Amino acid sequence: MLRGFGPSAAGFDGVDRIIETSSLDSWLAGCAPERDIVEKNVRLTEIFAVNLRTVAGWSRAQWESVPYADEWEMRLSAAGKAAALFPGCLCISDDVIKLSGRGLLFWNEIAQEFF
Repeated sequence: MLRGFGPSAAGFDGVDRIIETSSLDSWLAGCAPERDIVEKNVRLTEIFAVNLRTVAGWSRAQWESVPYADEWEMRLSAAGKAAALFPGCLCISDDVIKLSGRGLLFWNEIAQEFF
């Protein structure tokens, strides 16, 4: 498990997020962290959306290396729907999904379409 170090620090083990207590006294006392347990499909969409805000976006190979990743074709389909709502904001090919320069400006709105 990858845990963050210090009060309010967060870690991620590939499935769940682990969040340390925000109180310094509680953290020093060794209080157990909170586990943010989210359904697999929601977590995958969160992972996808967060990496979509990078210039590189996602490649098929990169997505397929994510633990428990769903089918790339599902991501292509969702990206196509988002592209229809945000013309000129996504660059999509069989092997890459990324935001254009304009799309990076609207990442929040575009990312919501994947949920």
